[in-house]
Amino acid sequence: MKKALLIFDMDGTLIGGPQQDIDELLAYLAQLNKTNPNIIWGIATGRVHDWALTGLKQNNIPEPQFLISGIGTQIATKANENDTFEPSQHWDSKVSEGWNKNQIIEDLKSLNIDHPRATKHENEYKLVYEGKFTDQQVVQVQQCLRNHGHDVQSLYSQERFLDIMPKTSGKAAAISSLAEQMNYQLSEIIVAGDSGNDRDMLELPEVKGIVVGNAFQELDDLRYKNNIYSANGEYAGGVLEGLTFFFQDQDI
Repeated sequence: MKKALLIFDMDGTLIGGPQQDIDELLAYLAQLNKTNPNIIWGIATGRVHDWALTGLKQNNIPEPQFLISGIGTQIATKANENDTFEPSQHWDSKVSEGWNKNQIIEDLKSLNIDHPRATKHENEYKLVYEGKFTDQQVVQVQQCLRNHGHDVQSLYSQERFLDIMPKTSGKAAAISSLAEQMNYQLSEIIVAGDSGNDRDMLELPEVKGIVVGNAFQELDDLRYKNNIYSANGEYAGGVLEGLTFFFQDQDI
């Protein structure tokens, strides 16, 4: 590949396994970039921006050139390695259209949702309830949102988080926008993930994907797709395994 964007989910993908596996992956990424400066990596996480930065620091991972946070509700980039992240005003403007978080919270009160808000996981464009939801309860939430005229998306993943976000957001949409901004084709992108909130980016047309060995069952059907590498290794070890497969014909 003459150029590539490598985009990783954090929890359950980049982090969660042994530190040695993370260090080996980082060394491989550094060598890729040294061999070809047009191969760069970044993050697409469910974590909100500041919490994502904390997680990187806790795992001795340097800040990447770009950070997609809040399941694609926010994008931040750096012009240079030592710069601070700058949020994308263009993306904020796009996802804010028609979004009214306070009204959504008010309208959902009619359902008497028996799960707390996970405010640590929220940002301006992301509402999160944490707990075990049945399929029927998820459908009820979706129906309530439609009945009140909210053109939004909801995503239940990891059997734990119900995320409600603008319809224009999501990891896939954010990646597509960022790739266009950075002048990369979708065919020049490799993504890696482990849960349902990674599905849309793993299903992007032409994008190559890595499903790590420890992924939730909600991604099992993707393991057999032609563009997906189904890793045996877990967490960062599985990411490295997948990257090694995709770059096997290059002199790294």
